[in-house]
Amino acid sequence: MERTREGWGEFEEVGGPINSDSTDYFLSLATDGTVAFSSTRNGILGIYISSPSPSGWTDPEFLSLEGAPDASNPLISPDGTLMVVSATSTDGSSDLLVTCRMATGWGRPRPLPDPVNSRYAEFAPAIAGENLYYTSERPGIVGPSPDSIRPPGDLYRTPIRVLSDMCQP
Repeated sequence: MERTREGWGEFEEVGGPINSDSTDYFLSLATDGTVAFSSTRNGILGIYISSPSPSGWTDPEFLSLEGAPDASNPLISPDGTLMVVSATSTDGSSDLLVTCRMATGWGRPRPLPDPVNSRYAEFAPAIAGENLYYTSERPGIVGPSPDSIRPPGDLYRTPIRVLSDMCQP
């Protein structure tokens, strides 16, 4: 939607080829117009990438990330050089991982360092200014939850340089 002097305009559907007859969600946008988003198209949960074209966007391409087949919640950096994703961790929760763009494509995702990831679920990354913001279900404001109840999420932040340092050769 557009913001005018009178307020916010009407919602606008992004349309095809970004939207499909599957579940499409969690879109992020690089400055050059490249989009990364989660989708269940073709019956597989995954991350798809699309670039700007004269008619809107190119057909989305499935991004196969070695070691993170169930990756979702992609956050592509404004300059398009790295992406933060959420994927199932060894303990069954979800962790945030970073993959770096190289000349040959996207590299193998690596977990963000402590204390970003915990034994609880971390997901929904966002960049604002010099910080990476994310949701974690670790005990925080609300405190611990019984194992039978999914804990509420709290918002956390860490300096974005953590990500860029991970992508240095």
